[in-house]
Amino acid sequence: MSITRSKILFDLFFSRQFTQLYIEPSIGTKLDLNKLVFLYTLSGCHGFLLSTQVQGLNHILSGIQQAKDIAEKSNIYLPFSPFIFLLATDLIFEERTKYAHFSELFTNIQSEVDAIGVDFTQAYKDDILKYLDIIRTFNVDSYFILKVSRKYLSNASLVEVIKAYYQIFYKRLIIVTDVTLSNPHKQLVTSPIQAISTIDMINKEVKFKDTKYKDIPLIISGQDSIKAKKLAQQCGVCINGITVSQPPSELIKRLELLKTLTNLEPIEDLLHIVRESLDSCKF
Repeated sequence: MSITRSKILFDLFFSRQFTQLYIEPSIGTKLDLNKLVFLYTLSGCHGFLLSTQVQGLNHILSGIQQAKDIAEKSNIYLPFSPFIFLLATDLIFEERTKYAHFSELFTNIQSEVDAIGVDFTQAYKDDILKYLDIIRTFNVDSYFILKVSRKYLSNASLVEVIKAYYQIFYKRLIIVTDVTLSNPHKQLVTSPIQAISTIDMINKEVKFKDTKYKDIPLIISGQDSIKAKKLAQQCGVCINGITVSQPPSELIKRLELLKTLTNLEPIEDLLHIVRESLDSCKF
């Protein structure tokens, strides 16, 4: 990432305004990613978080470029190109296959995106630290996303993991906490209180205790991330950004009817829907 883009990203984190859309596997298989990214880019979305289970990086790059083209044609100001974050969500714990799995991510793909990372929300401390031993063998010069929860980690273990990864990535480390957890019956349940509690603990036990950690960005992600953001405001818990997991249902219904991306008139209503959704994420 260039120095200019890095500063833009830091300023968004510092102002606590960073908002991105998470392209989940379920979204990637049902929606036209090119059209979705096109609309979100024109609406001022700051970035896209893509799961490695979605083979859609080219569609995202194409959608961003088409949005930039029509913005230039229509005199719409886009201050910067959205950031692209790539998250490995299909963990492999077998020693023989780990290295090959990350070789593709860290050597061939990182040059095309602004940040790469791993979803460790279903992992124990020992496995997370073992992955670090593999990751450190690659020359990772992009930002790194550490997605965690306290489902399998105690407070002390989570603090240990964060500090270990910081030693490798320093100010290029981004922490994401998910508000979607699994209950004993393997059903997904949303817990904004748990997510905010986790971020509050990270603030108090890591960022506020040692100034070298103070600039680590903390981002909320998940199906109830907007509710969690509002709760954070009410409780005075500092977060730096939000990842929205679901586009508005009205947009999803009408996206298939969108036939052209070459002029603004047919998409004004859709842009209004997206902008309202993004406005609800503002702090």
